[in-house]
Amino acid sequence: MEKMKKTNARWIIFVMLAIICTINYIDRAVISVCMPQIQKELQFSPEIVGAILSAFFGGYA
Repeated sequence: MEKMKKTNARWIIFVMLAIICTINYIDRAVISVCMPQIQKELQFSPEIVGAILSAFFGGYA
């Protein structure tokens, strides 16, 4: 049986996942801070804002 050469693929995947998780965390934090301005500019009612935020955060559950 041939011996397979080790690669660094697992570390590349790990770094990519870490970057993606960091971006998701920042995005999740920023949407809450920006929502009042978005609500004012687009004239969303509180019900629509609640639906948007619950749909946005539902993806993280």
